[in-house]
This record gives sequence, structure tokens and C-alpha cells, in this order.
Amino acid sequence: MKQPSKTAQKELISIDQNLPTKVEIPRTKKSYQITWLKPYTTNKVSQAFLENEAPSEMDSKEVVKFMATKVKIVAKIASYVILNNFWTIKFFHAIHWRWLFYVKQYDFEQLQPIIMEGKKKMGVEGYYVSMVLAATMMDTMRTMTKVEAEQYLQELTSAQKPLLEKSTLGL
Repeated sequence: MKQPSKTAQKELISIDQNLPTKVEIPRTKKSYQITWLKPYTTNKVSQAFLENEAPSEMDSKEVVKFMATKVKIVAKIASYVILNNFWTIKFFHAIHWRWLFYVKQYDFEQLQPIIMEGKKKMGVEGYYVSMVLAATMMDTMRTMTKVEAEQYLQELTSAQKPLLEKSTLGL
């Protein structure tokens, strides 16, 4: 059996111990340490994205204009990924994203490595399982009555009968 490479082993240890990954900002000497995203951080990223979501009915020119005005949202999301802690986000996010956007004037290409690394550092398996379980627990979700369940079972059994009968077609 082939053993994993040294880099794969190091990455596994990094994941297990939540070691930070150093991300370089292109065209600068600045770098940031990105760790696994905490639930509060992923919540704030989702909230920021939903507040600034593009309308679905747009042509290509409108999309370009919309995205040109949305460099701020990229700075906000990058700030959430960099800070990645409830208290640091509460106290420093308002200043930090403005520092990235107005003072440093980072563009899409410079903030993209931070967001990409943040995406890699997000544990989504637990999130998906939790969302599926929560969706089945909703009190607004309609359940079948006894009559509907019986009708559904009858439909299933009637659909299976033609498959069980022997066909004499073509013989």
C-alpha cells in the first residue's frame, strides 16, 4: 500500500491541530495567518453576502456595474476571515475592513487569496448535517395524514406490480 506524502501528512497535522496557514497578499509584503473558521465567522460571512446579493434579473452590463461597486463586500469578508473570533470581530471589524478598503486599497485580486484560504478552512460537513436535521424538525413542514400515507403506499405497490408480471411481448 502506498504511504501518503510528507506534504499530505503535514496538512493532516495542520487540520488536526488547527495550525494557521500563512497567506501572502499579492504585490505587497503583507501576510496574514488564517485558521479554521469559527461558526460565528461563517455566520457573519453569510450575513454579509446575503445583504449585498445581486438581483437575479440582471444582464451582463448591469452585473459588471454591480460587481464594481461591491469591492467593499470583499474587504468585509476578508476582514471576517482574518479576524475569525467573536470578540475581535465585535471590536475591530468596523475599523479593519475600512483599513483594508480605504487605507490599503486592496483590490479583488489581492483579497482573493484570503477568501480562498478561508473557504478551505471551513468545516462544512457538520454544517450540512445540522441543516438537514433542522429542516426535518421545522414545525411548518407538512406531514402526511394517515389517508395520504395509505394512498402513497398503494401507489408504490401498484407501480411495482407491472414490474413483477411476466411479459409475453415479443415471444
